[in-house]
Amino acid sequence: MTVGNIIYLGKMQTISLDTAVSEIYQACQKSSEKSPFFFIVGAGISSPIIPLAVEIERECKEIAIKHKRDKGPSSNSPNVTYSHWFQQAFPQPKERQEFLVNKIKNKPISLANLRLAHLLSEKNISNLVITPNFDDMLSRALWLFQIHHIVCDHPATIARINPDAKDIQILHVHGSYLFYDCCNTNHEIKRRTKGNDNPVKTFMDTLLISRVPLVIGYGGWEDDVIMKALKRRLINNSTLPYNIYWFCFTEREIDKLPPWLKNHGNVKFVVPPSMPKKNIFTSEKNLNPIFLDDSEKENQLNAVRILEELLVTFGYNTPPLINDPLTFFSRHIKKSWPKTYLHKRKWSFDTEEDLYFIDSVIEKIDRANMLLKQNMRLETQQNQKKMEQILNLIRNSRYLEALIKANLIDEKKLDSKGKIQLTKVLMTASINVRENPDAALQGYEKIIQIINKLDKKTKMKTAVNQDLVYAYLFKGNELEKQNKNRAAIKSYDEIIKKYSDHLNATIRSCVADALWYKAGILRELNQSGSAIRIYCKIDEMFEYDKDIQTKGTVASALIDLSEIYVELNEDELALELYNTVIKRYRNSKPDSVISDILITAYYKKGNLFMRKKRYGEAAEVYSKALERIEQKTNISEFLDRVFKIAISKGMALSDNDQNTKAIETIDLLLEKYKTISSPEIRCYFIDAMLIRGTILMKMNNQNEAIKAFNGIIRRFSRSKDPEIRENLNIARQKLDCLKNCPYR
Repeated sequence: MTVGNIIYLGKMQTISLDTAVSEIYQACQKSSEKSPFFFIVGAGISSPIIPLAVEIERECKEIAIKHKRDKGPSSNSPNVTYSHWFQQAFPQPKERQEFLVNKIKNKPISLANLRLAHLLSEKNISNLVITPNFDDMLSRALWLFQIHHIVCDHPATIARINPDAKDIQILHVHGSYLFYDCCNTNHEIKRRTKGNDNPVKTFMDTLLISRVPLVIGYGGWEDDVIMKALKRRLINNSTLPYNIYWFCFTEREIDKLPPWLKNHGNVKFVVPPSMPKKNIFTSEKNLNPIFLDDSEKENQLNAVRILEELLVTFGYNTPPLINDPLTFFSRHIKKSWPKTYLHKRKWSFDTEEDLYFIDSVIEKIDRANMLLKQNMRLETQQNQKKMEQILNLIRNSRYLEALIKANLIDEKKLDSKGKIQLTKVLMTASINVRENPDAALQGYEKIIQIINKLDKKTKMKTAVNQDLVYAYLFKGNELEKQNKNRAAIKSYDEIIKKYSDHLNATIRSCVADALWYKAGILRELNQSGSAIRIYCKIDEMFEYDKDIQTKGTVASALIDLSEIYVELNEDELALELYNTVIKRYRNSKPDSVISDILITAYYKKGNLFMRKKRYGEAAEVYSKALERIEQKTNISEFLDRVFKIAISKGMALSDNDQNTKAIETIDLLLEKYKTISSPEIRCYFIDAMLIRGTILMKMNNQNEAIKAFNGIIRRFSRSKDPEIRENLNIARQKLDCLKNCPYR
């Protein structure tokens, strides 16, 4: 691509915030080298407290029109219109400065500037900030944390900035609101970029040889000193030692940037997550609102979020001002205030007295600090006592009481260890509360709330991510039981969204489960198309996972998918899936979960053959299912399946005109389990006897058939079970039919 005489060889690259932060973190881990980055920050880090250029332009236009200076600008370019109306409203430099003073002075510090000051305090990413902003919020934030730094707000003082020094340094390339020579208009901005001996220009060119910017909250006006310097560095697609990361508030902001920037191979644009399409599942429009939350609707990436992600990833400590404010102020005053001393001269005493009696102020602060810490220790002891009471309730299986008490603990008063212990207690209690699902839900929600507020370092050290995933999963299960399907899907989506790329086997298994549960809900909502896509995704993502639980979820997903195909009369697709499960898991251990699913695959494949009247093949498949059950250590747990499959096999043999073999199959079943007294198995037992009698009728062996039906009536006539009573009536009807048969 060529524009003028400049060649652009690259293609625009957009990446996610997570990816960008990961790459920046990796680049900063080389301890032997200085950081390759510096910050370029714009108005976005001071908004909304300081108005953006668009808002200032709007106000200036109103003022200019009020003074009858209403001639429009020569161009619709944002920097031209801003400059034009600013100058029309305030023709004098001093007036423009006074306007800015009114907008900036004594305003509270924005959250983004506080986060940036926090980030700069450790100097792991960078110690240098370059900004076109006029406000001093970042400097004030640094002083609030008592972090010393150097500020340059005029070309004449550029020598103060040394990128190789350890000091934190801020360069205001357009000056600051404190002086009237700050650059507000196009003419002033261009003037600062001209001249080969321009110190800001020289500084920027030198800096960009070895370091690259992280750009946050900056719109990129082409005529300012920052963009001019970047253009000189990037011209003809010259390679940079590291990538530039340009963080975008919205993705459409990229459209306003010049081609020489957008198409450079070393510039990556960090964009917010894509907005979900209106029809994520094209055939299921009613489901769309489930997948839309407020953050996704905004589709924005603000400066606070960017800086917080960097803070979490780099693992910064809480600033002393926040962590221990009274100690912080006490130390600050002690360092800043002169000590009282007295020394003797020949004829007199000289003294430097504490005229403000500041010692008494320090004493008050230290006293308050001591009382606060005593109170905190008392609160900690009380919380520990409460925790021990809760643990005793759990030890005595009083889970609901334990859960109610645990929910009342204020986690803000706990340290990281205490918070993690509280989540463990909540998890145990919530899982075991059966009589009060709402209490269990509250427990899971509190676990989620506590863990989400822990810093990334603590999460990694304590492996609480696993507990967080379980909390989302169990919360979804509870909501599903209460038919709150949309809320359940939202809970499952949290796992899918946050942990799909996780490498931990247990967490991957939970992701697979979340997808499976979600697909199950979609089936219930008659959203077959969406369910099919999710079942396919499960197989695609987890086919080669070795974890036995994950394998079980994949196999279950394939079975569920085959059932949908059967419902849609796509028998060949269903058959292909049954064969996939059988081939993939035929060597599974007999007592494993996978083996149970394999038996299901055989059984359902047999049922499909029966539906297609392929009776011989059905009988063979049923036999294989029975063989798998016979390999199990405790067959008694699977007797219901033994009866269902054996009865189905007998029917398949009979339908295939192999009535003798069918009778042998049923007789073997009845003889083997004739002593079973379980009510459920008795129902299957009478079913088998009815099938046996029916097959004998089909064989024209009326006498044996009469014996079979009489045996049912004699053996079960006293039963009060409704299902057995219904089968007794069927036996009597068949018996009456046989007795009245003229060919008997």
